[in-house]
Amino acid sequence: GERPGVIRPEFLNYCALLEARAGGIAIRVGGNTQDKATLNVDGNPNNHTIEKYKGTDAAPTDTPEVHFTLDLLDTMAEISKLVNAEWFFGIPFLKTNSDGNAGLVVQYSKSILGEKLLGLQLANEPDLYGKHLKKWESYSITDFMNETNYMIQNLPIQDQIIIGPSVCCEWTIGEVLDAGYLTQYQSYLDYVDVMHYPDNNCASPKVDPQPLFQNYLSHGQVQGLVSPYFTAANTAVAAGKKFMMMETNTASCGGFAGISDSFASALWATDYAMQMAYGNFSYGLL
Repeated sequence: GERPGVIRPEFLNYCALLEARAGGIAIRVGGNTQDKATLNVDGNPNNHTIEKYKGTDAAPTDTPEVHFTLDLLDTMAEISKLVNAEWFFGIPFLKTNSDGNAGLVVQYSKSILGEKLLGLQLANEPDLYGKHLKKWESYSITDFMNETNYMIQNLPIQDQIIIGPSVCCEWTIGEVLDAGYLTQYQSYLDYVDVMHYPDNNCASPKVDPQPLFQNYLSHGQVQGLVSPYFTAANTAVAAGKKFMMMETNTASCGGFAGISDSFASALWATDYAMQMAYGNFSYGLL
């Protein structure tokens, strides 16, 4: 829905079905759009809850720049009154709060969502910032650590509510933890997270999915997806933090027709979820 008082019943029914089977729903609001998102507290010019403008980075997703209003957070809070929904919300990272926008996002998401806010994700795939020209091309783990430190020191955060580092592709979670991420931000972190897809459908031309179908029928493939995170998960849990897969699915950029919309992918996802639970993951978000 576009307003707190206009929430689509189809969505609520879907949430209610999930709640009936699992006891509650964890929903993430964020992703590639969060890093440049702007909260307009006084509303958008055309009175829409969300406005999108063409982005300027080199990401294959052609991510728009999003301007949103407090109606978005109010709608999320209203949904949580009707079904047992809890939320992960993304903090804009690219401007490192130089304009005060990230601070507003933290302030209002905490005050409006209250205890229904599971955590605030600080940065989204920072290991691709350089490659996708969201930052300078040589953007490194050291740069990321410096900017994370600046953000935390300049945001209204005194509690353990941060989720990070949300790496996916160019850096390993072990490299970031070895750089001191967990120890340096111990007082603010609630979740240590990663993102990973077993395959990539962002490339052009698109991949022929049929030869890949057998990969999603293999338990060994699922074990191979999770096992690289065992050490990091154990490290996080030993430090009193939860470990989670913030973003995953059959393939990036919308998945594969004939695989992602098949019954086989449902069985694969179930196997994957169980393997993540075995590996000390607290959440795995599709």
